[in-house]
Amino acid sequence: MPQDNPYGLGQKDLDQYYRQKAINILEKITKSCFRMFRDKTTTKEQLIDRFFVLKEKLDALWVVYLDAEYHMEMRKHIEKLENTLQADFDLEKIREVQMTQLNRLQKLKNKTNYKKDKYRKRSSWLDIQ
Repeated sequence: MPQDNPYGLGQKDLDQYYRQKAINILEKITKSCFRMFRDKTTTKEQLIDRFFVLKEKLDALWVVYLDAEYHMEMRKHIEKLENTLQADFDLEKIREVQMTQLNRLQKLKNKTNYKKDKYRKRSSWLDIQ
């Protein structure tokens, strides 16, 4: 856990910096896992090595608060996957299950609506006329 302020930022900016860094690492872990599960030539050892290298980067950060549902679900999935990888497992048995769960995470991310409220109100006004 870093103790210093490497960029001379205020506390709010520093919290935002570490929060964004944690989100980037979470997404990197999930994308990397998906690619490895999708690739049939990936070995159990390659998966474990890559996952734990990225997980160490996440653990090295400050504990950050993630309030978005997508980010919380990503963190939960990574913790469950970590427990699975620490136990004895068969890669072929967990491959499809993990890919399904990672696809659900992606759908959760894409579920957000990007339409601004001002346009939504405007379009509803136009629909009435």
